[in-house]
Amino acid sequence: MNNIPFHKEKPSKVVYMGLGILIALAGYMFGTMNNSINAQSDTVVDELVVRRLRIVDDSGEPLVVLDQDANGGKIIVFAKDGNGGINLSIVDNGGILYIVDKEGNPMAALSTTAHGGRIDAANKKGNTVVSLGSDASGGILGVMDKEGKGKVVLSTSTNGGNVAVFNKEGTGVASLGTTAHGGRVAVTDTEMKAAAGLYITDMDEAVLRTGDKFGNLTGSVP
Repeated sequence: MNNIPFHKEKPSKVVYMGLGILIALAGYMFGTMNNSINAQSDTVVDELVVRRLRIVDDSGEPLVVLDQDANGGKIIVFAKDGNGGINLSIVDNGGILYIVDKEGNPMAALSTTAHGGRIDAANKKGNTVVSLGSDASGGILGVMDKEGKGKVVLSTSTNGGNVAVFNKEGTGVASLGTTAHGGRVAVTDTEMKAAAGLYITDMDEAVLRTGDKFGNLTGSVP
């Protein structure tokens, strides 16, 4: 402290003038900042540009997230407790919407395919049990068992409607459909060897045929 000069002389008028200018300038700046803040609170923002946006609750937990990935934009909505919600994102064929339960498992999905829209519903085990969509011929509906294996498929073709029944191993064991000449019914064993079929020929005749597991024709009417 001994190296710091200490002057007892009275400040000059120039010093007082300088202090007055600084105080006036500070007051003007604070007043301008306050008016700017009040004006911003009443301003509508036409566009907000961000890479990621989170809306949180009072505890800081996210409720809505606007994000992006390699395919495009993404919106995630959470329940108040952080479990369950909605996930909207982009896939190769378009958009996909997931409905998630409180355990975080997707229970339903609305998506797009190369042929159109698709809806899938899952059970509590997470296995898809109902699928409704479209293919090149039209609509297609699949109903599966609780393990997501055995199923019934209702579809369309160029000739009309078709029903296919599969066992739990995924083997088609029965079908009901249409051909260019009429109806068709077919059944087979689990190895798709022994079979029986009833159909209409191009001569408008009903034909019933049966075969053994070796592929041999065992009966025909007529």
